[in-house]
Amino acid sequence: FRYYAEMARDDAGKIAGTTQAGSFQYARYEPYGVSVHIMPYNFPILLMCWTVAASLAAGNACVIKPAEATTLSTLDYMTVFRSLPEGLVSCLPGGAATAQALITADRTHAVAFTGSVAAGKAVAVACAERMKPCVIEAGGSDPLIISQHAPLDVAAAGSVTAAFHLTGQVC
Repeated sequence: FRYYAEMARDDAGKIAGTTQAGSFQYARYEPYGVSVHIMPYNFPILLMCWTVAASLAAGNACVIKPAEATTLSTLDYMTVFRSLPEGLVSCLPGGAATAQALITADRTHAVAFTGSVAAGKAVAVACAERMKPCVIEAGGSDPLIISQHAPLDVAAAGSVTAAFHLTGQVC
């Protein structure tokens, strides 16, 4: 939260160099409005904080839709936002229908999604149909290539650690 707060403080209203004599370029940042944050089951608080902190620093209100499996931890964490104005950060638990309703609502203006590739595609399509900006972080497992020159015992140990670190919750 501090990182994004500092970024917001430093980046507002910068004047960039110009290519035309007698003119200047001015960057002005404006909030979208209400941003929807659809969160996964793994690292529910950490991943939520990354997107919510950036959105708040940019001047947006946030509606968080936690994964159904992590609703209680997310609701408990909402106490962190008690000192903020009412409605600035809210949590709306639910499943896919809740996410779809939030994405398609006229009163939401941007979407941040973290989850599966299939769900990410559906979110991206729904946002594109409404010209709604979205940030999609769709996880998955990457292929592993072990060079013929690699020490096999080290490569095997490293690949098992990478695959099952933190009970396999890392994409």
